[in-house]
Amino acid sequence: MQRTFTAVSLVLLATGCAGASGTTTTPAPNTNPVVMIDENGRTFRSTQSGTVASFDAPIDSVWNAVLAAYSAMEMEANTLDRPGRTIGRNRLIIRRTFNGSRLSTFFSCGDDMVSGPNANNGEITANVVSHLEESGSSTSVATMVTANIRLYTGTSGGAIRCGSTGELEERLRKAIAKQLGVSSN
Repeated sequence: MQRTFTAVSLVLLATGCAGASGTTTTPAPNTNPVVMIDENGRTFRSTQSGTVASFDAPIDSVWNAVLAAYSAMEMEANTLDRPGRTIGRNRLIIRRTFNGSRLSTFFSCGDDMVSGPNANNGEITANVVSHLEESGSSTSVATMVTANIRLYTGTSGGAIRCGSTGELEERLRKAIAKQLGVSSN
């Protein structure tokens, strides 16, 4: 229970403190489940909240910026639903590091007493989904990250569900802001 509270606190802290001229970021309210179907027909559902960043730009510009930001972060979008205003990367397989940082920077998968954070000791499969909404002259981007890990323990144990630390969402927000040419502080 302590780990869950800590992970939630980190997500709220990371997302609640990240505002900028031209952008604002807040935790997303609990809304309807996000449903994704991968290339093999498997269905992924989540009611987990993500983060919302707002940009002072029209939706078409933000759509292009989100696509470019996903690419810049080495997670080419494989889910594109323009009418539904949804961009995502389904089944992103990550080992050891991502964007130059250890995986525990982005994911909370529990800890091992000997080897430390589980996120650094296995293969993570992540799903990243961003949904765009236009409101007047600004556009909000709600991003949700779900993940699980298979540990490098030599056993055939099942996957462990991981939480997001909020760092991946924050780096994505900054990458979108960069693509739009606005401050991301």
